Amino acid sequence: MTQPFAPRSTLWIPLWTLGFMTLIFFCLAISVQAAPIQLVAKDFQPITGTVVGTNQDQVLIDLDAADGIEPGDVFTISEPGQKIIHPKTKKVLGTTHSLQAVLIVGQIADGFSFTRSVLKKAQITPGQPVQRFENLRAVFWDYTDENNEPLFQDLREALPHLRWMPFQKAQAVQPNRPEPIEDQPGDMLYFILEPGELLVRGPSFELIETYAVQDLEQSSGTGEVITPQTQPLVPPPSSQTGVEAGVAYQERFSQLETVANLKHPTVMADFLTTEDGLLMASSDGKKLQVAHLSEGMQVIASGQTDYPGQVLSLSWWTPEDTAQTYILANIWSDDRMQSAVFAYTGENLRCVQDRISKLLASFDRTGDQKPETLLAQAYDHNKIFGTRVWEGRLEQDSLDWTPTGFPLPRLFQVTGSSFADVTGDGEMETLCIANNILFIFDGTQALYKSSAPVGGSLSALLYDKNTSVQNRISDRVTFELPPLVRDIDQDGRPEVLVSTFAQDLFGSLTGDTGAKQSQLLVINYQNGRFEHGTLGGIIDGSIQGFTLDNDRAFLVASQKGGVFKGGGTTDILSFPLKK
Repeated sequence: MTQPFAPRSTLWIPLWTLGFMTLIFFCLAISVQAAPIQLVAKDFQPITGTVVGTNQDQVLIDLDAADGIEPGDVFTISEPGQKIIHPKTKKVLGTTHSLQAVLIVGQIADGFSFTRSVLKKAQITPGQPVQRFENLRAVFWDYTDENNEPLFQDLREALPHLRWMPFQKAQAVQPNRPEPIEDQPGDMLYFILEPGELLVRGPSFELIETYAVQDLEQSSGTGEVITPQTQPLVPPPSSQTGVEAGVAYQERFSQLETVANLKHPTVMADFLTTEDGLLMASSDGKKLQVAHLSEGMQVIASGQTDYPGQVLSLSWWTPEDTAQTYILANIWSDDRMQSAVFAYTGENLRCVQDRISKLLASFDRTGDQKPETLLAQAYDHNKIFGTRVWEGRLEQDSLDWTPTGFPLPRLFQVTGSSFADVTGDGEMETLCIANNILFIFDGTQALYKSSAPVGGSLSALLYDKNTSVQNRISDRVTFELPPLVRDIDQDGRPEVLVSTFAQDLFGSLTGDTGAKQSQLLVINYQNGRFEHGTLGGIIDGSIQGFTLDNDRAFLVASQKGGVFKGGGTTDILSFPLKK
C-alpha cells in the first residue's frame, strides 16, 4: 500500500533540526580548532621575573612552578632601545628592545629556578628583568600535505610577543626534515606541524611542547577530562579488627635503616628479585658491580669494558627463553655512545657484546615484574636519543634487532620509561620522564602530565653537538630512573612511583647536577583521575635507584661532593612499608 505524502510541517521539522545540528557541528568544529590555539597561547604566555643570582652559565631567577613555569621554558633579557615616535602626532608608539640574553629553565626549586644561557650578548647581573618567551624569533614549518597558513595566522595572533618569520619565507627556508637553521640562532622558536601534531622546539632544538588532537581529548570514556591532581593519597584504614592492615603511605620515615655506606657516588642502580634474594646492579660511572642485599650489602661480581668510558645508566635483563641473566649498560666513550651487554653468572660479569651504537634498556611488558623485553634506541649525535626504536633478541651471544610491534609516543626514551597497566583497562600504558615531567600515554595519546617535578638524576651527559659552526655548541641530557609500578597498598590497583627532588641554594650554585634532597612520589589512578601522594620522607642526596621488595622499600641516595671537595658518597637505605 502506497504511503501518503507527509504534511509540510512534518517535513519542515527534520529539515530545521538538520540545519540546527549542522550549525552546532560547525560551531563545535570551530571550537575544536580554536582549542589548540588557546592551549598554545596559555603555555607560551609571557611571565616576568628577575635575575637573583649568577654562576658561570647558570642564572637563578625568582620564579618557580607556582608561577606557572616549567623546565624547558625560554626566558629573555632585553634592554630598551630607541623610542618610536609618530612623525606627525609626535605620539610615542613604542620602544625597540635589544636582546641581551636567552635563558632556558632547567631545574625548578621552591621560590626560584635555575636557567642556563644559550645566548649572551652582555653581562647578566642580579636585578635584571627576565621575560618568558618575549622578543624571540619564531618560524612555522608545515610538513603536511595541506595548506595550513590559517593556522600560522592564528598562532601569530595568539602569540604577538614573538617575532614571526613570514609564512612564505619560512616555507622557503624549511629543510626536508626538521632540523635547526644552519646558523643556529640562539633566539629562535620552531613551530613544526606534522601530520596529527604540532611540535614546538627551543633555540637548541630541544622539545618544549607537543600538541596533538588526541591530547585535547583526554577523557576517561565518560566525558570527564583527566587532569593531574595534587591531593594527598592516603588509603582508608581497615575497618576490620584483628586483620593486618595493608601498606600505607607514610608522611615521614619512622624506621629508616642504613644497609650500607659507599665512599663514592653511585651513578645508577637497578634491582632484581631472585630466588636467592634481592640483587642490586650499580655503577660508579666507571665499572659495574652486583651486590646481594640482605642484612647488609655483599658485592659478589664486578666487570667493565676493555675501553674507557662513562657509564650513564644500566638495567637488568632477563629474556624469557633462557635462564641467563644480563646487565645492559649505556656507555659514553670516545665522544659517542658505545653500549654493552654483560652476562651475569652468579660470580662474575662477562661482556658478551660491546661498542653498540644504540641506547639500551630492559622493560617488563608482561606484568610479572621481570624485565624480559630489550629495547634499543637509535643514537643521535645531536640529541643523543634518536627517533627509531627496535626490540632486541640475543642469539648465541649476538644481538638481533627487529621493529617493535607496539606504538610509542614521540617523547619516549629507553631510559626513564616503563610500561604498565595503570588505568586498569587491561592494556599497557607507556610512562616517560622528559624534562623533569612524567607523562603517561595510552599508545600515543597523552593521558597525564605531572605538575610536580620528577627525576633529578645526577647521571647527566654534557656533550658537543655535531654542527658546522665555528663556535662550539654544547647540550646536556639526563638519564633518569624509570617509573616503578607496584600495588603498594594492596587494594588491587597499581601505583606509580617516581623520584622527586628539591635543590638547595648553595648546592645548586656549585654547578653540580643531581638533587640535593629527594623523595618518592606516588601517583594513583582512581575514579578517572590521577592523584598524588608520597612514600616515606625527604632524604639527603639524589635517588639513583629504588625498588620495593616484599614489605620493604630500598633507596640508593648519592651525594656528590662540592666544587672544593670532589668525590661524594652513597647511602643504601631501606624502610618498612607496613605500619
